[in-house]
Amino acid sequence: MPSWAVSAHGSHQRSASRNYLVVPTGVEIVFYTPEDQVLYSDRAWMILAALRSNNEELAMQQAHKVRMPYERIPNYTAYGTNDFACGIYVIGGAPFQKEQLNDGDEVTLYDLVYGGAGFGKHVGRIHWLACTEFDRPG
Repeated sequence: MPSWAVSAHGSHQRSASRNYLVVPTGVEIVFYTPEDQVLYSDRAWMILAALRSNNEELAMQQAHKVRMPYERIPNYTAYGTNDFACGIYVIGGAPFQKEQLNDGDEVTLYDLVYGGAGFGKHVGRIHWLACTEFDRPG
């Protein structure tokens, strides 16, 4: 199964209908920042550059935590933007970019691992290059 990199703005919407998900068998999710934290773009660019060079090992050295099957995790949302190289990328494959996340687009981790929003269940590892901040009550 291929690995994907999700490069976007991100957060956890606690008010969403699916607040959490259980990582399915055969999938790992790599986070580069603790929960409820910002992932700064200079760090994200460095990690994405390693992944673009098909050097997952180097990227994994920067990981904060790898979530494994059967772990319950927040169902983060990735938000498209025009600010930077926003998208969902296939690691080690051609073309490198799988899906553009345009300004206003949203995709959740649940969609990515369970096949929603047009994504198949064809991923082995997801590199979450996005913030993990929790939304704040208004």
